[in-house]
Amino acid sequence: MTSEEAACRVVVYSIVGCPHCKRAKHLLSSKGIPYVEINLDAHPDKREEMRKLSSQRTVPQIFFNAFYVGDSSKLHTLEESGDLQALYDQHKAVAPGEGAPSIPKNMDVRAVPALDDVCNPDEHSELLVELRHPETGLPIKDRNGGLFKKKKKRCFTGRELVNWLVSRRKAQTEQDACAISQQMIESLALRPLSREKQFVPDESLYRFWADEKIKSLNNTTCDCRVMEAVEVSELLRKKILQMYDQFLSVDGRAVDYNAMGDSELFEEYTGLTSLLHRANLSTLNHDDKLAFFINIYNALVIHANVSAGPPTTFWQRSKFFNSWSYNIGGHNFTLNDIENGVLRANRVGAGALSRQFRKKDPRLEFCVSVVDPRIHFALVCGAKSCPPIKTYSSANVQEALTLAATAFLGGGGLLIEGNTVKPSKILDWYKVDFGGSIDNVLSWCSSFLEPDKQTELKRVLSGNYNVAYQAYDWSVNSK
Repeated sequence: MTSEEAACRVVVYSIVGCPHCKRAKHLLSSKGIPYVEINLDAHPDKREEMRKLSSQRTVPQIFFNAFYVGDSSKLHTLEESGDLQALYDQHKAVAPGEGAPSIPKNMDVRAVPALDDVCNPDEHSELLVELRHPETGLPIKDRNGGLFKKKKKRCFTGRELVNWLVSRRKAQTEQDACAISQQMIESLALRPLSREKQFVPDESLYRFWADEKIKSLNNTTCDCRVMEAVEVSELLRKKILQMYDQFLSVDGRAVDYNAMGDSELFEEYTGLTSLLHRANLSTLNHDDKLAFFINIYNALVIHANVSAGPPTTFWQRSKFFNSWSYNIGGHNFTLNDIENGVLRANRVGAGALSRQFRKKDPRLEFCVSVVDPRIHFALVCGAKSCPPIKTYSSANVQEALTLAATAFLGGGGLLIEGNTVKPSKILDWYKVDFGGSIDNVLSWCSSFLEPDKQTELKRVLSGNYNVAYQAYDWSVNSK
Protein backbone atom coordinates (compact mmCIF):
# COMPACT_ATOMS: atom_id res chain seq x y z
CA MET A 1 0.00 0.00 0.00
CA THR A 2 1.40 3.41 -0.98
CA SER A 3 1.80 6.33 1.40
CA GLU A 4 -1.02 8.09 -0.42
CA GLU A 5 -3.32 5.11 0.13
CA ALA A 6 -2.33 4.93 3.77
CA ALA A 7 -3.01 8.61 4.47
CA CYS A 8 -6.57 8.03 5.71
CA ARG A 9 -6.88 6.95 9.32
CA VAL A 10 -9.74 4.54 9.92
CA VAL A 11 -10.52 4.29 13.64
CA VAL A 12 -12.65 1.66 15.35
CA TYR A 13 -13.60 2.28 18.98
CA SER A 14 -14.16 -1.14 20.58
CA ILE A 15 -14.07 -3.25 23.69
CA VAL A 16 -12.69 -6.76 24.13
CA GLY A 17 -15.14 -9.53 23.30
CA CYS A 18 -17.71 -7.28 21.60
CA PRO A 19 -19.44 -9.34 18.85
CA HIS A 20 -20.49 -6.24 16.85
CA CYS A 21 -16.92 -4.97 17.02
CA LYS A 22 -15.70 -8.29 15.64
CA ARG A 23 -18.15 -8.04 12.73
CA ALA A 24 -17.04 -4.52 11.89
CA LYS A 25 -13.32 -5.33 12.06
CA HIS A 26 -13.86 -8.49 10.02
CA LEU A 27 -15.61 -6.52 7.27
CA LEU A 28 -12.89 -3.88 7.14
CA SER A 29 -10.18 -6.54 6.97
CA SER A 30 -12.01 -8.43 4.23
CA LYS A 31 -12.14 -5.20 2.19
CA GLY A 32 -8.43 -4.59 2.72
CA ILE A 33 -9.14 -1.39 4.63
CA PRO A 34 -6.47 -0.82 7.34
CA TYR A 35 -7.76 0.47 10.66
CA VAL A 36 -6.57 1.52 14.10
CA GLU A 37 -8.45 -0.01 17.01
CA ILE A 38 -8.90 2.06 20.16
CA ASN A 39 -9.77 -0.42 22.88
CA LEU A 40 -11.83 1.27 25.57
CA ASP A 41 -10.99 -1.45 28.12
CA ALA A 42 -7.34 -0.48 27.79
CA HIS A 43 -8.04 3.24 27.34
CA PRO A 44 -11.21 4.15 29.29
CA ASP A 45 -10.27 7.83 29.03
CA LYS A 46 -11.11 7.59 25.31
CA ARG A 47 -14.75 6.72 25.96
CA GLU A 48 -15.70 10.34 26.52
CA GLU A 49 -13.96 11.33 23.28
CA MET A 50 -15.93 8.68 21.43
CA ARG A 51 -19.22 9.94 22.90
CA LYS A 52 -18.37 13.53 22.02
CA LEU A 53 -17.45 12.72 18.42
CA SER A 54 -20.28 10.24 17.72
CA SER A 55 -23.01 11.19 20.23
CA GLN A 56 -23.22 7.45 20.92
CA ARG A 57 -22.47 5.37 24.00
CA THR A 58 -22.17 1.91 22.45
CA VAL A 59 -19.37 0.26 20.48
CA PRO A 60 -18.16 -0.08 17.86
CA GLN A 61 -18.05 3.45 16.49
CA ILE A 62 -16.14 3.91 13.24
CA PHE A 63 -14.48 6.96 11.71
CA PHE A 64 -12.76 7.68 8.41
CA ASN A 65 -10.55 10.56 9.59
CA ALA A 66 -13.01 13.06 11.09
CA PHE A 67 -15.91 11.63 9.08
CA TYR A 68 -18.25 9.65 11.33
CA VAL A 69 -19.30 6.44 9.58
CA GLY A 70 -21.44 4.93 12.34
CA ASP A 71 -21.70 1.57 14.08
CA SER A 72 -21.35 -1.98 12.76
CA SER A 73 -24.88 -2.00 11.37
CA LYS A 74 -24.25 1.21 9.40
CA LEU A 75 -20.93 -0.15 8.10
CA HIS A 76 -22.64 -3.32 6.80
CA THR A 77 -25.47 -1.28 5.28
CA LEU A 78 -22.88 0.71 3.34
CA GLU A 79 -21.30 -2.53 2.15
CA GLU A 80 -24.64 -4.02 1.08
CA SER A 81 -25.47 -0.89 -0.93
CA GLY A 82 -22.04 -0.90 -2.57
CA ASP A 83 -21.10 2.47 -1.05
CA LEU A 84 -18.47 1.42 1.50
CA GLN A 85 -15.55 1.19 -0.91
CA ALA A 86 -16.50 4.47 -2.56
CA LEU A 87 -16.67 6.20 0.81
CA TYR A 88 -13.24 4.91 1.77
CA ASP A 89 -11.78 5.87 -1.62
CA GLN A 90 -13.11 9.38 -1.06
CA HIS A 91 -11.11 9.72 2.18
CA LYS A 92 -8.10 7.43 1.76
CA ALA A 93 -5.76 10.03 0.24
CA VAL A 94 -6.61 12.61 2.91
CA ALA A 95 -4.58 12.81 6.12
CA PRO A 96 -6.41 13.03 9.44
CA GLY A 97 -7.29 16.61 10.26
CA GLU A 98 -9.03 18.53 12.99
CA GLY A 99 -11.88 16.60 14.59
CA ALA A 100 -10.42 13.16 13.90
CA PRO A 101 -10.06 10.74 16.83
CA SER A 102 -6.70 11.01 18.55
CA ILE A 103 -4.57 7.89 18.95
CA PRO A 104 -3.28 6.86 22.41
CA LYS A 105 0.48 6.73 22.72
CA ASN A 106 0.43 3.23 24.25
CA MET A 107 -1.87 0.93 22.31
CA ASP A 108 -1.26 -2.21 24.38
CA VAL A 109 -4.35 -3.83 25.87
CA ARG A 110 -4.14 -4.19 29.64
CA ALA A 111 -3.24 -7.68 30.71
CA VAL A 112 -5.60 -9.55 33.00
CA PRO A 113 -3.72 -10.68 36.13
CA ALA A 114 -3.33 -14.39 36.82
CA LEU A 115 -4.27 -16.09 40.09
CA ASP A 116 -0.80 -15.72 41.61
CA ASP A 117 -0.95 -11.96 41.02
CA VAL A 118 -4.19 -11.39 42.92
CA CYS A 119 -4.21 -14.09 45.59
CA ASN A 120 -3.17 -12.78 49.00
CA PRO A 121 -2.87 -15.81 51.31
CA ASP A 122 -5.38 -15.95 54.13
CA GLU A 123 -3.84 -15.01 57.47
CA HIS A 124 -4.92 -18.38 58.86
CA SER A 125 -3.72 -20.51 55.92
CA GLU A 126 -0.73 -21.97 57.82
CA LEU A 127 -2.85 -22.53 60.92
CA LEU A 128 -5.41 -24.41 58.82
CA VAL A 129 -2.73 -26.80 57.60
CA GLU A 130 -1.86 -27.62 61.21
CA LEU A 131 -5.49 -27.92 62.26
CA ARG A 132 -6.19 -30.42 59.46
CA HIS A 133 -3.05 -32.51 60.00
CA PRO A 134 -4.21 -36.16 60.25
CA GLU A 135 -2.00 -36.97 63.24
CA THR A 136 -1.45 -33.78 65.23
CA GLY A 137 -4.47 -31.74 64.21
CA LEU A 138 -8.08 -31.70 65.36
CA PRO A 139 -10.07 -34.95 65.75
CA ILE A 140 -11.91 -34.48 62.45
CA LYS A 141 -14.35 -37.36 62.02
CA ASP A 142 -17.94 -38.29 61.25
CA ARG A 143 -20.41 -37.47 64.04
CA ASN A 144 -24.00 -38.38 64.82
CA GLY A 145 -26.28 -35.53 63.90
CA GLY A 146 -28.88 -36.37 66.52
CA LEU A 147 -32.15 -38.30 66.60
CA PHE A 148 -33.56 -38.86 63.08
CA LYS A 149 -30.81 -36.68 61.59
CA LYS A 150 -28.14 -37.59 59.07
CA LYS A 151 -24.59 -38.28 60.21
CA LYS A 152 -22.35 -35.22 59.90
CA LYS A 153 -19.24 -35.91 57.84
CA ARG A 154 -15.68 -34.74 58.66
CA CYS A 155 -16.45 -32.33 61.47
CA PHE A 156 -15.46 -31.38 65.04
CA THR A 157 -16.94 -29.48 67.97
CA GLY A 158 -16.41 -25.88 68.95
CA ARG A 159 -15.03 -27.06 72.29
CA GLU A 160 -12.43 -29.26 70.56
CA LEU A 161 -11.28 -26.36 68.40
CA VAL A 162 -10.86 -23.98 71.34
CA ASN A 163 -9.03 -26.58 73.41
CA TRP A 164 -6.64 -27.33 70.54
CA LEU A 165 -5.85 -23.64 69.93
CA VAL A 166 -5.11 -23.01 73.61
CA SER A 167 -3.15 -26.24 74.18
CA ARG A 168 -0.98 -25.61 71.11
CA ARG A 169 -0.44 -22.01 72.23
CA LYS A 170 -2.08 -20.61 69.11
CA ALA A 171 -4.24 -18.58 71.50
CA GLN A 172 -3.41 -17.42 75.03
CA THR A 173 -6.94 -17.59 76.37
CA GLU A 174 -10.25 -19.21 75.49
CA GLN A 175 -11.54 -15.77 74.53
CA ASP A 176 -8.66 -15.37 72.05
CA ALA A 177 -9.38 -18.84 70.66
CA CYS A 178 -13.03 -17.90 70.12
CA ALA A 179 -11.96 -14.72 68.33
CA ILE A 180 -9.67 -16.69 65.98
CA SER A 181 -12.46 -19.19 65.31
CA GLN A 182 -14.91 -16.39 64.50
CA GLN A 183 -12.36 -14.87 62.12
CA MET A 184 -12.10 -18.20 60.31
CA ILE A 185 -15.89 -18.30 59.93
CA GLU A 186 -15.89 -14.79 58.46
CA SER A 187 -13.00 -15.62 56.12
CA LEU A 188 -14.94 -18.65 54.80
CA ALA A 189 -12.39 -21.10 56.15
CA LEU A 190 -14.70 -22.56 58.80
CA ARG A 191 -18.36 -23.45 58.47
CA PRO A 192 -20.90 -23.86 61.33
CA LEU A 193 -23.13 -26.89 60.67
CA SER A 194 -25.99 -25.09 62.41
CA ARG A 195 -27.64 -21.88 61.26
CA GLU A 196 -25.72 -19.84 63.80
CA LYS A 197 -23.09 -17.52 62.34
CA GLN A 198 -21.48 -16.76 65.69
CA PHE A 199 -18.87 -19.20 66.97
CA VAL A 200 -19.80 -20.99 70.20
CA PRO A 201 -17.21 -23.03 72.20
CA ASP A 202 -19.56 -25.93 73.02
CA GLU A 203 -20.67 -29.19 71.37
CA SER A 204 -21.88 -27.36 68.24
CA LEU A 205 -20.41 -28.95 65.13
CA TYR A 206 -18.12 -27.23 62.62
CA ARG A 207 -16.39 -28.20 59.39
CA PHE A 208 -13.56 -26.66 57.40
CA TRP A 209 -14.67 -25.51 53.97
CA ALA A 210 -11.70 -27.41 52.53
CA ASP A 211 -13.38 -30.62 53.77
CA GLU A 212 -16.72 -29.89 52.11
CA LYS A 213 -17.65 -32.40 49.43
CA ILE A 214 -19.13 -29.93 46.97
CA LYS A 215 -19.09 -31.08 43.38
CA SER A 216 -18.27 -28.02 41.36
CA LEU A 217 -16.22 -27.09 38.33
CA ASN A 218 -14.08 -24.77 40.44
CA ASN A 219 -13.17 -27.47 42.95
CA THR A 220 -9.55 -26.41 43.42
CA THR A 221 -8.90 -25.44 47.06
CA CYS A 222 -8.36 -21.71 47.52
CA ASP A 223 -6.36 -20.34 50.46
CA CYS A 224 -6.61 -16.70 49.40
CA ARG A 225 -8.09 -13.99 51.56
CA VAL A 226 -11.80 -13.25 51.19
CA MET A 227 -12.41 -10.92 48.23
CA GLU A 228 -15.41 -8.77 47.42
CA ALA A 229 -17.58 -10.57 44.86
CA VAL A 230 -17.53 -7.52 42.58
CA GLU A 231 -13.72 -7.64 42.52
CA VAL A 232 -13.70 -11.37 41.67
CA SER A 233 -16.39 -10.84 39.03
CA GLU A 234 -14.36 -8.10 37.37
CA LEU A 235 -11.27 -10.34 37.15
CA LEU A 236 -13.32 -13.17 35.65
CA ARG A 237 -15.17 -10.77 33.35
CA LYS A 238 -11.92 -9.49 31.86
CA LYS A 239 -10.58 -13.01 31.37
CA ILE A 240 -13.86 -14.09 29.76
CA LEU A 241 -13.65 -11.11 27.42
CA GLN A 242 -10.18 -12.19 26.37
CA MET A 243 -11.47 -15.69 25.61
CA TYR A 244 -14.52 -14.33 23.76
CA ASP A 245 -12.30 -12.10 21.67
CA GLN A 246 -10.14 -15.04 20.62
CA PHE A 247 -12.71 -17.84 20.26
CA LEU A 248 -16.00 -16.08 19.46
CA SER A 249 -17.30 -16.15 15.89
CA VAL A 250 -17.60 -12.94 13.90
CA ASP A 251 -21.36 -12.63 14.59
CA GLY A 252 -20.89 -13.22 18.33
CA ARG A 253 -23.19 -16.27 18.43
CA ALA A 254 -20.78 -19.22 18.32
CA VAL A 255 -17.83 -20.34 20.41
CA ASP A 256 -14.98 -22.64 19.39
CA TYR A 257 -15.15 -24.73 22.58
CA ASN A 258 -12.50 -27.22 21.50
CA ALA A 259 -9.86 -24.59 20.79
CA MET A 260 -10.81 -22.70 23.95
CA GLY A 261 -10.38 -25.80 26.11
CA ASP A 262 -6.85 -26.32 24.80
CA SER A 263 -5.81 -22.72 25.31
CA GLU A 264 -3.61 -21.13 27.94
CA LEU A 265 -6.33 -18.50 28.45
CA PHE A 266 -8.80 -21.17 29.58
CA GLU A 267 -6.26 -22.63 31.98
CA GLU A 268 -5.77 -19.16 33.46
CA TYR A 269 -9.53 -18.70 33.68
CA THR A 270 -10.08 -21.96 35.56
CA GLY A 271 -7.39 -20.91 38.02
CA LEU A 272 -9.18 -17.64 38.68
CA THR A 273 -12.51 -19.42 39.31
CA SER A 274 -11.06 -20.78 42.56
CA LEU A 275 -11.34 -17.21 43.89
CA LEU A 276 -15.11 -17.68 43.86
CA HIS A 277 -14.71 -19.90 46.94
CA ARG A 278 -13.77 -16.81 48.93
CA ALA A 279 -16.12 -14.32 47.23
CA ASN A 280 -18.07 -12.22 49.72
CA LEU A 281 -21.65 -12.13 48.43
CA SER A 282 -23.11 -10.34 51.45
CA THR A 283 -22.16 -6.83 50.27
CA LEU A 284 -23.72 -7.05 46.79
CA ASN A 285 -26.37 -4.45 45.96
CA HIS A 286 -29.05 -5.03 43.30
CA ASP A 287 -26.96 -3.99 40.28
CA ASP A 288 -23.96 -5.88 41.65
CA LYS A 289 -26.06 -9.05 41.86
CA LEU A 290 -27.36 -8.65 38.33
CA ALA A 291 -23.92 -8.13 36.77
CA PHE A 292 -22.14 -10.71 38.95
CA PHE A 293 -24.60 -13.58 38.49
CA ILE A 294 -25.28 -12.94 34.79
CA ASN A 295 -21.54 -13.08 34.10
CA ILE A 296 -21.09 -16.17 36.29
CA TYR A 297 -24.03 -17.93 34.60
CA ASN A 298 -22.63 -17.31 31.12
CA ALA A 299 -19.12 -18.29 32.24
CA LEU A 300 -20.40 -21.50 33.84
CA VAL A 301 -22.20 -22.47 30.63
CA ILE A 302 -18.96 -22.10 28.67
CA HIS A 303 -16.90 -23.85 31.37
CA ALA A 304 -19.31 -26.82 31.39
CA ASN A 305 -19.41 -27.00 27.58
CA VAL A 306 -15.61 -27.08 27.43
CA SER A 307 -15.23 -29.59 30.28
CA ALA A 308 -18.03 -32.04 29.46
CA GLY A 309 -19.21 -31.19 25.97
CA PRO A 310 -22.46 -29.48 24.98
CA PRO A 311 -25.78 -31.24 25.77
CA THR A 312 -27.60 -32.55 22.70
CA THR A 313 -30.77 -34.19 24.08
CA PHE A 314 -33.61 -33.11 26.38
CA TRP A 315 -32.33 -35.23 29.28
CA GLN A 316 -28.77 -34.04 28.80
CA ARG A 317 -29.96 -30.42 28.90
CA SER A 318 -31.95 -31.08 32.08
CA LYS A 319 -28.88 -32.56 33.75
CA PHE A 320 -26.69 -29.79 32.35
CA PHE A 321 -28.66 -26.98 34.00
CA ASN A 322 -29.17 -28.84 37.29
CA SER A 323 -25.76 -30.44 37.78
CA TRP A 324 -22.84 -28.27 36.69
CA SER A 325 -22.04 -25.69 39.33
CA TYR A 326 -19.62 -23.25 40.88
CA ASN A 327 -18.76 -23.01 44.57
CA ILE A 328 -19.34 -19.33 45.34
CA GLY A 329 -18.68 -18.06 48.84
CA GLY A 330 -19.05 -21.59 50.22
CA HIS A 331 -22.40 -22.20 48.50
CA ASN A 332 -23.06 -24.38 45.49
CA PHE A 333 -24.81 -22.68 42.55
CA THR A 334 -26.02 -24.57 39.48
CA LEU A 335 -27.24 -22.79 36.37
CA ASN A 336 -30.86 -23.17 37.48
CA ASP A 337 -29.94 -21.94 40.96
CA ILE A 338 -28.55 -18.76 39.42
CA GLU A 339 -31.34 -18.15 36.92
CA ASN A 340 -34.48 -19.27 38.76
CA GLY A 341 -33.22 -18.87 42.30
CA VAL A 342 -31.07 -15.73 42.38
CA LEU A 343 -31.99 -13.70 39.30
CA ARG A 344 -35.72 -14.58 39.20
CA ALA A 345 -36.23 -14.04 42.95
CA ASN A 346 -36.75 -17.77 43.58
CA ARG A 347 -39.51 -18.39 41.07
CA VAL A 348 -40.57 -21.70 39.55
CA GLY A 349 -38.43 -22.55 36.55
CA ALA A 350 -39.71 -23.55 33.12
CA GLY A 351 -40.98 -27.14 33.40
CA ALA A 352 -40.41 -27.23 37.17
CA LEU A 353 -43.05 -27.89 39.83
CA SER A 354 -41.69 -25.89 42.75
CA ARG A 355 -39.53 -22.90 43.58
CA GLN A 356 -35.79 -23.32 43.10
CA PHE A 357 -34.84 -22.79 46.76
CA ARG A 358 -36.67 -24.20 49.77
CA LYS A 359 -37.78 -21.96 52.63
CA LYS A 360 -34.65 -22.36 54.77
CA ASP A 361 -32.09 -22.42 51.96
CA PRO A 362 -29.17 -20.14 52.98
CA ARG A 363 -28.85 -18.96 49.38
CA LEU A 364 -32.15 -17.09 49.62
CA GLU A 365 -30.35 -14.09 51.09
CA PHE A 366 -28.56 -13.57 47.77
CA CYS A 367 -31.71 -13.47 45.61
CA VAL A 368 -32.78 -10.22 43.98
CA SER A 369 -35.90 -8.72 45.48
CA VAL A 370 -37.44 -7.64 42.17
CA VAL A 371 -37.31 -9.62 38.92
CA ASP A 372 -35.92 -7.75 35.93
CA PRO A 373 -37.27 -9.47 32.77
CA ARG A 374 -34.37 -8.11 30.73
CA ILE A 375 -32.11 -10.78 32.27
CA HIS A 376 -33.57 -13.28 29.78
CA PHE A 377 -31.82 -11.42 26.96
CA ALA A 378 -28.50 -11.54 28.81
CA LEU A 379 -28.37 -15.18 29.94
CA VAL A 380 -26.74 -17.38 27.30
CA CYS A 381 -27.74 -21.04 27.62
CA GLY A 382 -25.39 -22.27 24.91
CA ALA A 383 -28.04 -22.82 22.22
CA LYS A 384 -28.27 -21.01 18.88
CA SER A 385 -31.60 -19.38 19.78
CA CYS A 386 -30.05 -17.82 22.88
CA PRO A 387 -29.00 -14.14 22.81
CA PRO A 388 -25.45 -13.27 21.72
CA ILE A 389 -22.75 -13.55 24.38
CA LYS A 390 -21.90 -10.34 26.26
CA THR A 391 -20.51 -9.43 29.67
CA TYR A 392 -21.78 -6.94 32.23
CA SER A 393 -20.39 -4.69 34.94
CA SER A 394 -22.17 -3.12 37.90
CA ALA A 395 -21.58 0.34 36.46
CA ASN A 396 -23.24 -0.37 33.11
CA VAL A 397 -25.67 -3.20 33.82
CA GLN A 398 -28.87 -1.14 33.53
CA GLU A 399 -27.92 0.41 30.20
CA ALA A 400 -26.46 -2.88 28.97
CA LEU A 401 -29.63 -4.84 29.80
CA THR A 402 -31.73 -2.32 27.89
CA LEU A 403 -29.40 -2.63 24.90
CA ALA A 404 -29.55 -6.44 25.18
CA ALA A 405 -33.37 -6.41 25.18
CA THR A 406 -33.50 -3.96 22.28
CA ALA A 407 -30.99 -5.97 20.26
CA PHE A 408 -32.69 -9.32 20.90
CA LEU A 409 -36.26 -8.22 20.21
CA GLY A 410 -35.28 -6.07 17.24
CA GLY A 411 -32.98 -8.76 15.86
CA GLY A 412 -35.60 -11.46 15.37
CA GLY A 413 -36.83 -12.13 18.90
CA LEU A 414 -40.22 -10.64 18.00
CA LEU A 415 -41.45 -10.91 14.42
CA ILE A 416 -44.67 -9.50 12.93
CA GLU A 417 -46.16 -10.99 9.77
CA GLY A 418 -49.53 -9.51 8.83
CA ASN A 419 -51.76 -9.98 11.88
CA THR A 420 -49.58 -12.71 13.33
CA VAL A 421 -47.07 -12.00 16.06
CA LYS A 422 -44.17 -14.45 16.32
CA PRO A 423 -42.37 -14.06 19.67
CA SER A 424 -39.33 -16.02 20.80
CA LYS A 425 -40.17 -19.04 22.92
CA ILE A 426 -38.33 -17.29 25.77
CA LEU A 427 -41.30 -14.92 26.05
CA ASP A 428 -43.60 -17.92 26.53
CA TRP A 429 -41.50 -19.90 28.99
CA TYR A 430 -40.99 -16.88 31.23
CA LYS A 431 -44.19 -14.98 30.53
CA VAL A 432 -44.85 -14.50 34.25
CA ASP A 433 -41.75 -12.28 34.35
CA PHE A 434 -43.03 -10.17 31.45
CA GLY A 435 -46.54 -9.59 32.79
CA GLY A 436 -48.33 -12.94 32.46
CA SER A 437 -50.86 -12.53 29.67
CA ILE A 438 -49.77 -12.30 26.04
CA ASP A 439 -51.15 -8.74 25.85
CA ASN A 440 -48.96 -7.72 28.80
CA VAL A 441 -45.95 -9.52 27.37
CA LEU A 442 -46.24 -7.76 24.00
CA SER A 443 -46.93 -4.42 25.67
CA TRP A 444 -43.72 -4.85 27.70
CA CYS A 445 -41.78 -5.71 24.54
CA SER A 446 -43.11 -2.68 22.69
CA SER A 447 -41.01 -0.21 24.68
CA PHE A 448 -37.82 -1.89 23.43
CA LEU A 449 -38.70 -1.78 19.73
CA GLU A 450 -37.73 0.78 17.13
CA PRO A 451 -40.47 3.40 16.44
CA ASP A 452 -41.61 1.87 13.14
CA LYS A 453 -41.90 -1.59 14.66
CA GLN A 454 -43.66 -0.13 17.71
CA THR A 455 -46.25 1.40 15.37
CA GLU A 456 -46.68 -1.90 13.54
CA LEU A 457 -47.14 -3.83 16.79
CA LYS A 458 -49.65 -1.26 18.06
CA ARG A 459 -51.65 -1.69 14.84
CA VAL A 460 -51.72 -5.46 15.24
CA LEU A 461 -52.69 -5.32 18.92
CA SER A 462 -55.59 -2.95 18.20
CA GLY A 463 -57.47 -5.70 16.36
CA ASN A 464 -57.68 -9.46 16.28
CA TYR A 465 -54.28 -11.04 16.08
CA ASN A 466 -52.69 -14.47 16.20
CA VAL A 467 -49.66 -15.62 18.15
CA ALA A 468 -47.26 -18.25 16.83
CA TYR A 469 -44.18 -18.80 18.94
CA GLN A 470 -40.96 -19.35 17.05
CA ALA A 471 -39.39 -22.81 17.17
CA TYR A 472 -36.45 -22.81 19.57
CA ASP A 473 -33.16 -23.94 18.07
CA TRP A 474 -31.44 -26.03 20.76
CA SER A 475 -28.48 -26.89 18.54
CA VAL A 476 -25.20 -25.84 20.11
CA ASN A 477 -23.69 -22.39 19.57
CA SER A 478 -20.30 -23.87 18.73
CA LYS A 479 -18.13 -23.41 15.66
